[in-house]
Amino acid sequence: MKKILIIVIFASFFYGCINDQQNEVENILIGMYQWESRTNGLVKFILVPIGQEEISIFKSSIKKYDGLTLTNKWIMLSDTSVRTVVHETGHVLGLQHEHQRPDRDLFIKIDYDKLLDKYGLAGLYSFLYIIPELYDYQKYNYDYSSVMHYNSKNVGDVIDSNGIPLSGDTPSEIDIQKIKDIYADNPRVITYALYGFNL
Repeated sequence: MKKILIIVIFASFFYGCINDQQNEVENILIGMYQWESRTNGLVKFILVPIGQEEISIFKSSIKKYDGLTLTNKWIMLSDTSVRTVVHETGHVLGLQHEHQRPDRDLFIKIDYDKLLDKYGLAGLYSFLYIIPELYDYQKYNYDYSSVMHYNSKNVGDVIDSNGIPLSGDTPSEIDIQKIKDIYADNPRVITYALYGFNL
């Protein structure tokens, strides 16, 4: 009876690991599909074999960051929730953090003491002013709901938004409009490969 119990426990654990891997890949597909479907196919993501990709998505064990995108070519995910995937692929598409707009101080207040306590000096990087390259940020209202905004759950004690909830789990209407404006004349197909995920 003990042997059977051990086998059942091991099988359950093994199945759970496989199931978690499937959920991670499924979340990646769902996150990318949100951009594809809501922009009427102006952007499309296609999974290709390793070595043939434009962007590489790595499973990361660095829990300090849910996700990290480097030079819009490498995405590292320690959290594979749909929201994190949507946010990081938004960077690949050319969107910047909303809270890094040069005019952000008109809309939010950053508590730098809490920021340094929570993220250290490296955390400042994600709060520096940035002027987006692919769109004129002044064309769009400040977007508290942008999926590119750090959300209330993660940085609610760092960003004072006068009680306005920060970000959602899906692209906002303004996020989608930015992508439509960027790619209206030049739709984009992005190939990607997954590293560290069981397909």
